[in-house]
Amino acid sequence: MIDNVITVQLTAKGMIPIPLELRQQLGLKPRQKVYLKRNNGYLLVMLSRQEVGQQIIALMKEGLSGLTQVEIDQERITNENRW
Repeated sequence: MIDNVITVQLTAKGMIPIPLELRQQLGLKPRQKVYLKRNNGYLLVMLSRQEVGQQIIALMKEGLSGLTQVEIDQERITNENRW
C-alpha cells in the first residue's frame, strides 16, 4: 500500500511533472538534477547525496539557531553517542 499517491500524466515529450506542493515539500528547484531508480516495479525519484546533505545542514542550522556554542557542542556529543 502506498500512502499519498499522486497521479500525474506524462507530457508529450515523456517528462514527468512534479506538482508544486510536492516540489516545495522536497525543496526542489527549477533545473535541479534528480536521480531516477527503478525498484521492484516502482520508480523512485531521489535527490543527490550532496543536496540531501545540504538540506540536512540547513535544517540543523534552523533547529540550532539561538543556541550557544556550548549547547551546540553538547547536542553534537549527545547525537554522536547515540550511534
